[in-house]
Amino acid sequence: RERHLEGLMALAGEPPRACHGCGVSYEVLEELSADGNVRMVVCLKDGVYQVLCPACSASYIPKRVDLVKGTAFGWRVHGK
Repeated sequence: RERHLEGLMALAGEPPRACHGCGVSYEVLEELSADGNVRMVVCLKDGVYQVLCPACSASYIPKRVDLVKGTAFGWRVHGK
């Protein structure tokens, strides 16, 4: 439930504490980004909204064709 609420808050503009996939803190991700702007992805994972860093989302999203099928993003990622 906590991850789901944090995902909803991220959609409202509040940064998460950490990536829900790898657990790396938002502060560390901010330090690692070239411009200090952390691009996180909020996605439906395991039935709840979760916030993933670019590396975790890059490995998770391609596995979930069912989530993006028929969208412009789905065409770019999967050609479907």
